Amino acid sequence: MKIRTVVLALGAVYLANSYVVERFRRRNRPHHQDVPPVPPQSWTSPAVGV
Repeated sequence: MKIRTVVLALGAVYLANSYVVERFRRRNRPHHQDVPPVPPQSWTSPAVGV
């Protein structure tokens, strides 16, 4: 019973930490990286038979 409680507590702490770190990473990402640095200059045809 004690081991189960410890494992559940560690799992909850791990998930909470992952959520917080992901929020920090998303918030600190520069917004100018959402668009490509250079507009496309040409287009290619899709591969045939793939």
